Amino acid sequence: MQELPAAASAPNSVSVSAAEVCVISSVVIDDPSRALKRMCKHFAHKVSAHWDDDEGTVDFAMGKCRMRASGDTLRFICSAPSTSELSEITETIDRHVLHFLKAGHAAPIWQPCAKQ
Repeated sequence: MQELPAAASAPNSVSVSAAEVCVISSVVIDDPSRALKRMCKHFAHKVSAHWDDDEGTVDFAMGKCRMRASGDTLRFICSAPSTSELSEITETIDRHVLHFLKAGHAAPIWQPCAKQ
């Protein structure tokens, strides 16, 4: 499994290919590990997905989304070759976050990654 940046490092600093665009977001929930596993298991029915209790990666045709559960936070780092492909991924994640999380949660607010 690919290493995600530690939460203690610069919050939006991640390692992605120079040719890719990247966004990051997080949601605060009661059980982020459970949500991560449920989302990855769901995505695995259609695309490649790998996960454990704390980290997961979903490989969409247009790019990837990495997830990390820590404390009460589920963090998403999504990357793709173009902004249009990245938008497809973030819209998919938005819909699934709203579906899998308890009522009252808003969709993630995406911010550009700071590339390392």
